[in-house]
Parts: sequence; structure tokens; C-alpha cells
Amino acid sequence: MLAILVCFIPSAPITYIAKPHVSPYPVSATNVVFRQYVPTSADMVRIDAKIDVIAAKTGVTASLMKTLVYNESRYNPKAKGDGHYVCTAMQTTNYGKITPSYGLAQISTCWHPEVSILQSTNEDFALNFMAHLLLKGECKQWTTCRKPAQGG
Repeated sequence: MLAILVCFIPSAPITYIAKPHVSPYPVSATNVVFRQYVPTSADMVRIDAKIDVIAAKTGVTASLMKTLVYNESRYNPKAKGDGHYVCTAMQTTNYGKITPSYGLAQISTCWHPEVSILQSTNEDFALNFMAHLLLKGECKQWTTCRKPAQGG
């Protein structure tokens, strides 16, 4: 059984087929609603190629970026996470509000209120944003970097 995903763009509906095992967390941004996006192997290859270019250009480790993208969003440019997180950043307008994270880099609306959902879900923007934060030594912004290494 396949789930059908419909993305509504003004005057142009587009239908995608998605596997039903993916959690249906809709993300709304302007006139677009994203549901059950399942990245294909071609999507992953394309995103990996973008990471390789950005890493080479910035000096960030490509393998770290790929690990972060996989662990944080499973290569889903439209991923929505941290739907339960209440913002603790008192200096932002989102303090005390539930603030999800979006996109490949899971950009937090709490800690980065200046970044729109549309920017967060744009592959190029998200990957460049991630590289910029990694260059500044800000890996701790992602859960992956805060978890202790497992095994041996």
C-alpha cells in the first residue's frame, strides 16, 4: 500500500508517491505543505555531491556533514523535528514557544529565528548554513555532536 502525497502550489498541484512507514509530520510554509517525503537513492547521491562541493570550498569535513545530515534529517530536505521543543533562548522572540527544526540541517526556529522555514528546507541554504556553523565550531547545535560515541 502506498501513501499519496499532494503538494499544493498555487494553481499547480503536484502528486508524489511516498512509502507509508514514514511519519506524517506536515510542514507548512507559505502555500506549500510537505508530507511523508521519502528521499530516493538519487536524492542522497545529489545531496552528497552538494556536500562534497561545499566541504571542499569551506574546508569543513564532508564526512561530518554527511553524518549530521543523515542523523538529523535522514537526507530529507523537508524534515521537521523537535516538534516538542520549547525555546529557552530568552534573547529571541520565540522564547517560551514550541520551536521545531527544519530541513537537512534541522535549523532551529528557537536559536535561529532569522532563518525562515523556506530557507531551512532549501538544500543549498541548509548545507551552506551547516558548513558556516561548523566552521565557527558550533557542532554542538546538533544532537549528533552532543551524544557520546557508541561502542569500542
